Amino acid sequence: MRRRRERGFVLVAAGIMLIAVVAVVAIAIEVARLTHTATEVQVAADASALGAAVASAHGATEGSAIQAGRDVGSTNFANGAKVPREGVSIQPGNYDPTRAVGDKFHGGDTPHNAFKATVTLTDVQYLTTMLISSQASTPVQKTAVAAPDCPSDGVANFPMTICDSYLTEGQPGQQCNDQPRLAQVTPTGGQAACWTSLGTGSASSSTFAALLPQVCGGNGGVDVAVGNPIELQNGALNSFLQTVQCCVLCKDQHKFTVPVVQCSDISGSNGCNGQAATVIGLATINIASYQDVLLTGGGTNNCRNIYSGCTGPMGDGKINNVNSPMSGIYVNQTCNTGTGGHGGGRCFGESTVILGQF
Repeated sequence: MRRRRERGFVLVAAGIMLIAVVAVVAIAIEVARLTHTATEVQVAADASALGAAVASAHGATEGSAIQAGRDVGSTNFANGAKVPREGVSIQPGNYDPTRAVGDKFHGGDTPHNAFKATVTLTDVQYLTTMLISSQASTPVQKTAVAAPDCPSDGVANFPMTICDSYLTEGQPGQQCNDQPRLAQVTPTGGQAACWTSLGTGSASSSTFAALLPQVCGGNGGVDVAVGNPIELQNGALNSFLQTVQCCVLCKDQHKFTVPVVQCSDISGSNGCNGQAATVIGLATINIASYQDVLLTGGGTNNCRNIYSGCTGPMGDGKINNVNSPMSGIYVNQTCNTGTGGHGGGRCFGESTVILGQF
């Protein structure tokens, strides 16, 4: 009789332990699933805030920017389905990174320079409801704030630097406008701009061509950051300028990103004589036409030698250049907005939209 009682006790204890193990496993499954869903909702909130801020930076009205952010957010998936558009709300407001944590975004303050996105899933079902709770579902809500900033790093894809006094500087979130064409050809060899290999090698046409965007046959540029030293170089590189001229004409590539340095680094006796200068920001230049690329000596530039199939202005891929007293390019400063990277730089028409803290 005693042995039967002991066996019965063991069976009861084993049953209790089994129930406990099943409950623990169920809770672990629910926690993991809800954590994954929460991550998906956070991604949707991040995307919504970025979408609104980028649209605003590109000139959209505040209302249109909010709708764009909601559109972006509702293309994301969470809990096995698309995020419902009605679950995405976006609030414009003022963002100041110098405020204390928890107080950086003010929804009621002006000027509006940022967007706060809130994404809510109202009915995330529990898979093991009876084991862990009488509640059948739970809401999952996440928020994100995105604001424009001046980039402190980025990819430079043109082997030239322009000094700050020749450019228009703005503030984070300020509306950017394309600027008129610079009066002088760049590089000037010691006044407004210099060539630079961005640390990739000596001054040569092949080195410079490798820095161009991939559409031009280059490697896409190199990463540069505020505080980096770059070597300032000079030279009349007609071969490289022929490549640029043909890329503008044949590939319709007009915009390029360059580092910005202080004018004191290249003015006067300093020139562009191999000395180092410190990057203080990034700017995007626009070469409006292939005719804005000037070649000493002039002559015919057969772009089909670089880009096969190029038709050119006369249908044969050839550009007949007039004799120019100096080599260089006419450019204007233009606007460029991206996402990611780091803020905290100076704004020379370049801006980046970043996710901020609350």
